Amino acid sequence: MNDDEKELLKVGAETAMKPFADLITKLFGGPVEQIGGMWTDGLVARRQIRQIKLMQKVQRAIEEAGFDPSLVRDNVGVPLIQAALLEDEDTMQDAWANMLANESDPRKQNPVEAIFPTVLKDLSPREVKFLNALYEVAREDVIATQDGETMLSDHELKDAFVKAALTRCPSIGPLNLGEVQKGGADLEQDLKDFALAVSILIRVGLLRTEVEAEHLDVSSLTRGSNYAPRRLDLPISTRYIFTQLAYRFVAACKRPQK
Repeated sequence: MNDDEKELLKVGAETAMKPFADLITKLFGGPVEQIGGMWTDGLVARRQIRQIKLMQKVQRAIEEAGFDPSLVRDNVGVPLIQAALLEDEDTMQDAWANMLANESDPRKQNPVEAIFPTVLKDLSPREVKFLNALYEVAREDVIATQDGETMLSDHELKDAFVKAALTRCPSIGPLNLGEVQKGGADLEQDLKDFALAVSILIRVGLLRTEVEAEHLDVSSLTRGSNYAPRRLDLPISTRYIFTQLAYRFVAACKRPQK
């Protein structure tokens, strides 16, 4: 049993949660123990400790932003709380707390879509840190699509992964032979972690890919055939698109501002 659990047993959950009673009523319209049946299993103590920490972060975010919180929607608040109380890592707890604060913000500066808790639940701290680094790159990038999304190169993605302090090596590409040999197993693992993080962000719709192709006229080689192609499209590079969903999702995971 850790110190937090000992302290909770000492003072009691009801006493520990008392400072947040007014905030919880404003956010959920009633006692939070009624939401989702979250106090009914064997993880009661750890979930209560996480809830206390979560409410501390939410309250601090709301106070610093200077607004009076409004009632959150059930389809956002219930899955958000249920997922947040399974998470111990600070990066994730901050994201959950900020999302809840933004959902309660009557000004709706960073609107929370109903899908956002599901998206965040599918991410690890690695993907969240990577996504935040990509967000900063995308905001500064001048290459945008007609939809206001941002095109990023493989090199920009790898640089963001390194800047997010997610690698063991100082660079993951492009590399010369000497750098590859020096990186060894660490570099190999960095590249695997990078590829997995990119795949996850693509799967949840925060990144998508576009393949740039070179068009070759082969009509002179296929003249006389009714079925042979007149043009071949040869893929030469892959571009990554930081989507509108990604922009709005990251904003919803950041602290609301005054």
